Amino acid sequence: MTDEKTINRVLADFDRRYSENAKAYLTAQFSVLSENEVEDIMQEARIVLWNAIKDGKVTKDLYPYFFKTCKNQCLKAVRKKGAHSETLIGTNDEDYQEGRINMEKVEYLLQSAADDDASQQYKSDMAHQALEMMTEKCRKLLWLYYNDELSWKVIADMTGLKNATTAKAAASRCRQTFREKYHS
Repeated sequence: MTDEKTINRVLADFDRRYSENAKAYLTAQFSVLSENEVEDIMQEARIVLWNAIKDGKVTKDLYPYFFKTCKNQCLKAVRKKGAHSETLIGTNDEDYQEGRINMEKVEYLLQSAADDDASQQYKSDMAHQALEMMTEKCRKLLWLYYNDELSWKVIADMTGLKNATTAKAAASRCRQTFREKYHS
């Protein structure tokens, strides 16, 4: 369990980094939903994420968890609304002209989302297992670069490597090791 102040700080940083991109994607993908509806869905997803962090259910991979929650809630909102976006219009010309929704397609998309969740969880588990088999130095290099988005020079200074080129080369070897462990 994490304290509320820390969770709020993590979520504020998270919002700063990812909120606008998620909103733009969801608004475009689910054009039948208004911007306010998408914002409401995102706020609900933030609450779900906040509780998941508080309960210790999510400690990393915050964005996939958040985005999956948003996407599922958007699909449910579309279903509840009985409306459609262009991707949900029936395939025949009559349906298209009359703007009728193809509920089979909505159901298919919801099932696909559930399948994607299981696939995403499997991939996440495999990635974590591969990382656990790597050396601490490799995990740290990759984390500093991909998660903390630090420059190679800063990473070299933090890890005691000679320079940015050395850090980049070491990370390249670590990525190769990760690929091998992930696919084995």
